[in-house]
Amino acid sequence: FDCYVALFYIAFYELDPIALRQELFGLYTADSIRRVLCESVIPLVLQKVRKWTSHTAEKAKAALRKKDDDFIDKEELEEVMRDEYESFDDYLEMVIEYGYITLFASAFPLAPLLSIVCNIIELKSDMFKLAIVCRRPPAHRARNIGIWRNIMIVIFVISIVTNCFLFGFTTEQMMVWMPHWFKVEDEVQWDGTIEKDQVLAKGKGRYVVMLVFALEHILFFVCGLIWVMIPSEPGWVRIEIAKQEHEKEEALRARTLRVFGKELK
Repeated sequence: FDCYVALFYIAFYELDPIALRQELFGLYTADSIRRVLCESVIPLVLQKVRKWTSHTAEKAKAALRKKDDDFIDKEELEEVMRDEYESFDDYLEMVIEYGYITLFASAFPLAPLLSIVCNIIELKSDMFKLAIVCRRPPAHRARNIGIWRNIMIVIFVISIVTNCFLFGFTTEQMMVWMPHWFKVEDEVQWDGTIEKDQVLAKGKGRYVVMLVFALEHILFFVCGLIWVMIPSEPGWVRIEIAKQEHEKEEALRARTLRVFGKELK
């Protein structure tokens, strides 16, 4: 949550959509550079330094040869000496980026496009990390991404509220859609100059609040309807799985009958 504190402060306390866009753009660019440096470049440099300044690899190789007479391949030995791969950080980065895209979508619509570029860079960086820097991770069967799925669902639900609030209270989108709810007033700046500013007309604030919460409830209803109507597995997938299970049961039944038939003979 601390990754979004500054963004929430800018969006809902300072009410500055321009600063919010600049902060999101800076987070995307700086975070991409940080990922490449911290996950690939710096670990690779440290790995090379350790390899040059110590004879750990040679000692481990000698110990392994003493224990086993078989020849130990150099590539396999280097693979063992690498750091173990941790998937937690990669999952965390993707979930945080998902929050950047969804929580402030109405203030920064170009975030998904920028995210694609950043993810392409992240993809190449992770490929390099898995091939050169870290030990090859073991494969495990998993039904889904685990607790991360629930966290993304929570972010999705919160994003409906934040985007409705951004639409109604932070950005000027409400002024574009409902201009008759606002009026133009002169605002004196710190240097004495006067600028035109749009403010809510008297008695129109309750309509803004009603519209924001109405949109929020409509979006919750539509998302819930889509969640219920679209199954997690398509119909043809369920049919194919049931077909495979039936074929397995039939094959097992036929095999059991053959075994019993041979025993009776």
